[in-house]
Amino acid sequence: MIIAPIDEHNNMFQVQNLVPDSLLAQITSTNWLDLSYSKIDRQEYMVRKNIEATDLPWNTEWEKVFDSLFDYMWESHNVILQRYHKTSWWIDEAGFECPIHTDDSRVKVALQMFWIGNKDQGTVFYNDKDYSSVRKQFDFVPNTGYLMINSPDQYHAMMTPIPEGSFRLTSYTWMYLHTSAARK
Repeated sequence: MIIAPIDEHNNMFQVQNLVPDSLLAQITSTNWLDLSYSKIDRQEYMVRKNIEATDLPWNTEWEKVFDSLFDYMWESHNVILQRYHKTSWWIDEAGFECPIHTDDSRVKVALQMFWIGNKDQGTVFYNDKDYSSVRKQFDFVPNTGYLMINSPDQYHAMMTPIPEGSFRLTSYTWMYLHTSAARK
């Protein structure tokens, strides 16, 4: 596991090799398109299916990753996360794109990991809502992604539409900062 801040603000981290190779193999060999899902229909450009992590046979191994993630963030970056999280697995279908936006204020900390897709289907963070300067371009590479401490200026997008005949798989994990300075 490698988690590194992208700049001096200490609120955006590049994540690499989050899971061990054995779990990566299970994730990428799962027959995602045959799983039960709920549809996310918030906006016309979001052609997205949602699969809850608890429905996956290797979820216990996924949960173990977070024990080490919480410790790593505290020991390496002095970021204290609550030991609670919820993960959804998103299948973005043909036509999906995600214009520039900030996440809902209810999202406190988010970890989005990339699993199946093309290199140009990653997330781009901007310094402002006008696309005038890129803060960080995250290429879509399996077992990589970002950890974001949410704020009203975390503008980001995924502008490359998913082509016909393919899909993009990401996981999105909601977390919280710990409310006290004491480590739990």
